[in-house]
Amino acid sequence: MVKLFDSHCHLQDPRIYAKVPQLITTALETGVVRFAVNGTSEKDWHLVKQMSNHYPCVVPCFGLHPWFVPERTPNWFATLKAFFESTPSAAVGEIGLDKGSHGKEIDFQDQIEVFRKQLELAKELKRPASVHCVRAFGDLLQIMKSLGPFPHGVILHSYMGSAEMVPDFSQLGAYFSFSGFLMLMKESKAKKMLKSVPFERILLETDAPDALPKSNGVDSLYPVEGDDSLNQSKDASETSDQPKETLNHPANIHNVLKYVSSLLEMREEELADLSYRNAIHLFSYEGSKVQLEENISGLSQLSSKQREPFAVQRNQSSELFKLWLEDLTGCVKAVGADLKQVLIEKRKIIQLSNRFAPLSGCLATLSCEILDQRPHGKFNQIKRAQFSPEKRPQVYQPAPRTSDMALARLARTGFRRSGGAINNSANEKDVFFEGVLTRKCSSPWVENVLVSGNPSHLSNIRKAGQINFWSRGIRISPQSHFPQAERIVEESDPVHESPQYPTLEATKPGEKPRVVVLGTGWAACRFLKGLDTKIYDVVCISPRNHMVFTPLLASTAVGTLEFRSVAEPVGRIQTALSKDPNSFFYLASCMGVDTDKHEVYCETSGSNGLPQEPYRFKVAYDKLVIAAGAEPLTFGIKGVKENALFLREVYHAQEIRKKLLLNLMLSENPGITEEEKERLLHCVVIGGGPTGVEFSGELSDFIMRDVKDRYTHVKNYIRVTLIEANEILSSFDVSLRQYAQKHLTKSGVRLVKGVVKEVHPRKLVLSDGSDVPYGLLVWSTGVGPSEFVKSLNLPKSPGGRIGIDEWLRVPSVEDVFAVGDCAGFVEQTQRQVLPALAQVAEREGKYLVELFNKIGKQNGGKAFSAKDVSLGEPFVYKHLGSMASVGRYKALVDLRQTKDAKGVSLAGFLSWLIWRSAYLTRVVSWRNRFYVPVNWATTLVFGRDNSRI
Repeated sequence: MVKLFDSHCHLQDPRIYAKVPQLITTALETGVVRFAVNGTSEKDWHLVKQMSNHYPCVVPCFGLHPWFVPERTPNWFATLKAFFESTPSAAVGEIGLDKGSHGKEIDFQDQIEVFRKQLELAKELKRPASVHCVRAFGDLLQIMKSLGPFPHGVILHSYMGSAEMVPDFSQLGAYFSFSGFLMLMKESKAKKMLKSVPFERILLETDAPDALPKSNGVDSLYPVEGDDSLNQSKDASETSDQPKETLNHPANIHNVLKYVSSLLEMREEELADLSYRNAIHLFSYEGSKVQLEENISGLSQLSSKQREPFAVQRNQSSELFKLWLEDLTGCVKAVGADLKQVLIEKRKIIQLSNRFAPLSGCLATLSCEILDQRPHGKFNQIKRAQFSPEKRPQVYQPAPRTSDMALARLARTGFRRSGGAINNSANEKDVFFEGVLTRKCSSPWVENVLVSGNPSHLSNIRKAGQINFWSRGIRISPQSHFPQAERIVEESDPVHESPQYPTLEATKPGEKPRVVVLGTGWAACRFLKGLDTKIYDVVCISPRNHMVFTPLLASTAVGTLEFRSVAEPVGRIQTALSKDPNSFFYLASCMGVDTDKHEVYCETSGSNGLPQEPYRFKVAYDKLVIAAGAEPLTFGIKGVKENALFLREVYHAQEIRKKLLLNLMLSENPGITEEEKERLLHCVVIGGGPTGVEFSGELSDFIMRDVKDRYTHVKNYIRVTLIEANEILSSFDVSLRQYAQKHLTKSGVRLVKGVVKEVHPRKLVLSDGSDVPYGLLVWSTGVGPSEFVKSLNLPKSPGGRIGIDEWLRVPSVEDVFAVGDCAGFVEQTQRQVLPALAQVAEREGKYLVELFNKIGKQNGGKAFSAKDVSLGEPFVYKHLGSMASVGRYKALVDLRQTKDAKGVSLAGFLSWLIWRSAYLTRVVSWRNRFYVPVNWATTLVFGRDNSRI
């Protein structure tokens, strides 16, 4: 049975305090042998102390949680110190910062003041501190940098921050503890974050009675029936699908173990051993109840192939390790030391090198630095002739092999991943003990080997007080000290590097503030068009370099218009992107936003010939406008993404046009059966909204006018079916809906009321069990939040969009705005989420750019500088009406402001003229205002072009 250490829980919580004996007994039976019980306020510190006195397995922790800052007494800090004086075994916790839904109600400056005092106390006492942080990681990092580093550790409990911040926290001494809350994160994001955490800094916790892990129906949970009248759950509404009265049990750490190990692709036993030893190391401070448990098998948890960070060839590495040992043996003997007093027998250490080959690279690097790069200390007396240079590890030889390059990467990045700082070690004072040079080392796994295979050896050395083998902060020589290694660095594979992205740095004092815009849709382009570039520099980031005039996109799919007629280059919309020295357009997708650092993380897509694929970079901003649009809704129906075509982008229309023409030509080939011809030429449109209806109308026009003249052999086989679950054009007036149904039916469009259950490559299945064969399937059922929007750790509106207030700001974060289909009003505004329409997005973009220009004129454009700026009137949307073409020179015009209001409703040829005139005036540039009518005239006179290019 594995041993586990619950690194953070609240067994003193009144909801479960009466059940503590049973909880601890059950947990011990499952292998949970220690519990770090964290107090949260002056009211429960005595309970934690009593529990610690009664249970040897309980590690007490005292701290003032940010939620209880307003309730603190004037003497709270003196009381806290008194508890530590009377309880030498206590650590610090739970302390922290909170800008979440609960914490934002508490003065943040008060939180910072209380937190700093406790963090300083933890450092003074040389104890680890358990930290709660919600949406304040930037503030936390800044405070830790000002007070740190923290050699005795800081636990970031229930860590759900970004992967990008892990290296910074690690260098300051942070450990990362994971609970059931991790299951709330998107799996890909959680996996990326977990894999960025150094192995020796991973902890597991339950945060019981909160953070109940999600149950998949297979893994058993240990439920605790709590008293709702005493409910203090931190995030009870978000922790799981369990009933509110069901609380977390410390034995459920096994479920956390299973989930984390699956994401890390490790065996559960390995992760359990790893996290347990990390916790033992962390809580082994002076006076602690935890005794250090060194065991040379501690390296075993890092030996699996899945967790080897580099592809080192074991046999070659073992040989390198043996050579290192020989050189270091000669080195030690040269100064009169007995190697057996410092190292374990050669046989054991070589066995370890075979089990975990990368370790030999770490030690080989350290020994080479000792032998070659130490001009000071007693080693300068060593006769270098005693050492055989030809035997030294090949990582420093001119001609690197594969394994040598791996060792070079490990030497360069292995300790940095584990939180070690890389600096010039020439300034570090060496400690010499019995003739052996010792180094501060951040990895307990290396320290175990360097010290002894026998635990008694370590205790003797620690008592000597002269060598600090357990210090966290190894410093290794810079690459420039080793020319050969530097060349290997340049040739090595960069995949395993810690992320060092190219960066567009933050603006400096005196420079114009920078606005970063994500997207090139209706809202983004309307914003870009009106932005005053005398006040701002602007950076636009989007996977496409143009705006799409979506109301006319259906016409391009059948050749009524050419594709370039509906695409407007973003450089023409805002010329500063092409001309101004500090304004840029980046063809990339945004992968993440760090609102604390004011940075966005971007990635190019596809094969682009750049040095790295995908190429990643980051951009600093003063103000951020998220206008990333939405994605087609598929409702999770199997086969839609694989087999259907959408109609949102120009390339979608190109795919539809190619597929349609291809099917027409293939159907004329000899030997094609009647049944296959009917399938190939059956065009199915899913969704009866404006886009689906307009495309069906355009398609029927194409069939009536062009197919019958140019594809006479198969003209009787082609047909169009429009499938809608409810009523087509449901937002239009009833009379207009009825007109549309009659007209489409008359034009040859078959209307079917049904729900799609499943989509196959050649047919789709409706909910009534009927099959519908198709040759072309166009899916147009509306839009929903994109994966990018879902991944952002920002407030959400009903429906999952980014939450905004009345001024289009994202609440709880500074300098972030959202507009268009990706944004919706949060519930607190008591406003309805606006529909995903072009006119909504355009109106939001227009309002926001006016707001930005106003802010800029009041010197509020820089980051964190708009708090006292008057924003004026909030955004108000007024609907101007709806229009839709139904084909054959007919259209619908509905000028009602709401669905139930009265207003003008027109249908027919006059409406078609209004439809075309209105959209022609809304086309962005004069160039396209010329192209569009020319295309219309060309189609009218010569018909649609049926070339498949």
